[in-house]
Amino acid sequence: MNVLVLTNNCASLPVLGFLADRKLLSAIIAPLPANADTPILEDWAAGRAVTFFRIEKHLLEEELRGFTSAFPNHLVLSFCFPWRIPTALLADGPSRFFNVHFSLLPQYAGPTPLFWQLRDGCTKGGVTLHQLTSTLDGGPVAGSTVVPLLPGENEGLYSTRLAAAAVPLVQALVTELQSGRLPRLTPQPAEDRSYRPRPRAEDLYIYWDRFSGAETEQLVNASNPGAGGALTFFRGQPVRLLEVTPADGAVAAGTPGGTIVHADAAQGLFVICADGGLLRLNVLGLREGWYSGGKLSALGFRAGDRFDLPPQQQPVILSPSFIHH
Repeated sequence: MNVLVLTNNCASLPVLGFLADRKLLSAIIAPLPANADTPILEDWAAGRAVTFFRIEKHLLEEELRGFTSAFPNHLVLSFCFPWRIPTALLADGPSRFFNVHFSLLPQYAGPTPLFWQLRDGCTKGGVTLHQLTSTLDGGPVAGSTVVPLLPGENEGLYSTRLAAAAVPLVQALVTELQSGRLPRLTPQPAEDRSYRPRPRAEDLYIYWDRFSGAETEQLVNASNPGAGGALTFFRGQPVRLLEVTPADGAVAAGTPGGTIVHADAAQGLFVICADGGLLRLNVLGLREGWYSGGKLSALGFRAGDRFDLPPQQQPVILSPSFIHH
């Protein structure tokens, strides 16, 4: 059996490792332009003598058609791949094109499912392996597995655990295909489908005047690392929050959300939220670099100062690594 994997994300490495160990991995295709993960995947492939291609979008159909024609007993696996597979290829007989998606479909279909699941405060998610069709993330399901979210877990850590959970699903699919049959496929109930688009810049804003401590923490965890952090402003400058933790403490009634209520080099920065909950700001990003709350207290962040939303004209640039899962 010959397997071709379409990916530009290191979350695919556990599945790639499984396929390579069993001598099934024929090649990896990564899209151009490259992202930060592309050279890591290319080096991984070189170390295992696996063919690695970087291709432009207009060549995808030609490459896939050549592969599927050369190897009748094939599997094309999409894993965090940003381009749709040409519909003409999916219509050529029983499809052997499958996708690994990081949610329990039909919920959270779309290009960035982990961001929205963490942003919404989900307590569980999972991995779905489904057949590719013309409907984005809408094909019949070959298998899925539930993976609970841990308290305080961010997008990067959860992605790593989901990547490991994908391996048994791919293994079961490969076993079925090697036996000469397609797996049992279950249609997704259309009435339960929810689709979430790629987040806009304003979806990363921390609204201190109405976000609770829990909602703020959820946004911070959802934004780390893919979106580059949740966004707030301090003295007119953008600040990214990468890690926060809930804290205890008494705060004067009527203190506005976003106010720094305690700051020192040893304990760091503590900020009140709209519901009166306190958050300790552990890791923050400024234009000058990444800092602990304690470091920023020494650089001029003081108790009584307040974080706020940006002015309307403030340009905001999303992280280029915000990719499809």
